[in-house]
Amino acid sequence: MLRVAPAAKSLHHVYLGGLLEHIVSLYRLYELITVRYFWLDRNLLIAGAILHDIGKIYELTYTRAFGYTIEGVLIGHINIGLAMLQQKAQRLPEFPAELLTLLQHLIISHHGELEYGSPIKPRFPETILLHYLDDIDSKMEAVRAVLEADPWSSELWTARIQSLESQVLDTRKFLGNVSMTDAAHR
Repeated sequence: MLRVAPAAKSLHHVYLGGLLEHIVSLYRLYELITVRYFWLDRNLLIAGAILHDIGKIYELTYTRAFGYTIEGVLIGHINIGLAMLQQKAQRLPEFPAELLTLLQHLIISHHGELEYGSPIKPRFPETILLHYLDDIDSKMEAVRAVLEADPWSSELWTARIQSLESQVLDTRKFLGNVSMTDAAHR
């Protein structure tokens, strides 16, 4: 199911396999950023990338059209993911309680703000990074999708992007044949 699930119904990575693509994208961002923030726990970051949206497997329907399951509407992917994690951890009798607490917090805090669905704000470094990179990745994917939706259009501004609450300038069309490299050599 992870291989085919979309990451969302409408905001980002809205295609079959989008959830896995989002997870891989977060992993790649972690690989880049942990060069600078080397003191972060890479295993927690990888777990956060994999687990933060895992509940979307059961929150969304994607066999015909993208929509929400009844469980998705009533419970939501954060709570579904939390339950999935707890069920798996209970099957491992020696699973460290401290680690389970950190993994639970990665799931429940990844939206970053109460008004965006997280019951609590991120409270340790890896969750802070997960929240911001998740937000960046989802928004940049939304921008990419809108820019590629109609590449032949001559419009300089995209359609309104819901997660950004605005339109975005297509700099490639705006600059035309002018490139930053050409401008620097003038």
